[in-house]
Amino acid sequence: MRSNSITRKEIKLQESEAFYRTIVELSPDAITLASLDGTILDINEKAQILYGCEDKSLAVGHSVREFIAPEERPRLDEAFIRIITKGEVLNIEAGLIRADGTAFYGEISAKTIPGSGENESILVILSRDISKRKTYEHTLRDLAVTDPLTGLYNRRGFVIAAEQELKHAQRNRSGVTLLFFDVDNMKAINDRYGHKAGDLALKLVADTLRTTFRESDTLARWGGDEFLVLALDSGEETVPIMTAKLTSKLNNLEHIKDIPFAVSVTTGTSHYLHDVGQNLQQMIDQADKLMYENKAKQKSV
Repeated sequence: MRSNSITRKEIKLQESEAFYRTIVELSPDAITLASLDGTILDINEKAQILYGCEDKSLAVGHSVREFIAPEERPRLDEAFIRIITKGEVLNIEAGLIRADGTAFYGEISAKTIPGSGENESILVILSRDISKRKTYEHTLRDLAVTDPLTGLYNRRGFVIAAEQELKHAQRNRSGVTLLFFDVDNMKAINDRYGHKAGDLALKLVADTLRTTFRESDTLARWGGDEFLVLALDSGEETVPIMTAKLTSKLNNLEHIKDIPFAVSVTTGTSHYLHDVGQNLQQMIDQADKLMYENKAKQKSV
């Protein structure tokens, strides 16, 4: 009777294993089975395709960490520890790596399956490629904060980035200058040469701002023919240097780009005062006011 009982258990176990293996193979997700130390025990066909493992030996016996981007490993190590010690379910997005070293962005879900009898607990990891979705998300995010004509921040993007920089400046007591630029004679350029020429002028100003200021500075097309730059680690003494450099480059555009019109800007500035702690809008208003004062002075000359 004992022998028959053991046989029935073995049959049930085999049937159970066959049932779960069928589910694993039919799953639309890539499934990886691993021991609790991260050693891969088995992968299904979808995982072979996802991770570029034509032969299972490229994965089985290896660590799951080998298929995770190096910069992501500490974060996922901590997550897997929580899964194992606290029984949490992991749902996370992370950079992954195929067997040939190519990178992609993936969505990972994982959970431990408790062992029974002589069977040890294992990690079940489901993963899928979400690279296209992430690219789409990045595109939408860029469209939301980027001016399509110049590629600089739009008004919304500038406010988000600049407010963060002002918080850092307040904490670090570092200098910040806001420069407000208005392109001169835009109406005349549009009227005489057409709106394509006007768009070209705006693009040229944007490109010149990029080459004049540092990557750490925040650049934006504020709207129409107005541009803003939030220059970090700068003060009143640096403004003449920055504006002179910009003016020199703009003056050369007529010759370098072979365009029939001159490109110039009028500038207004404001400086972040730590003791006052003025907000971004106050700085913009101050620089805008000074810019119009400077423009009025030019007309009166």
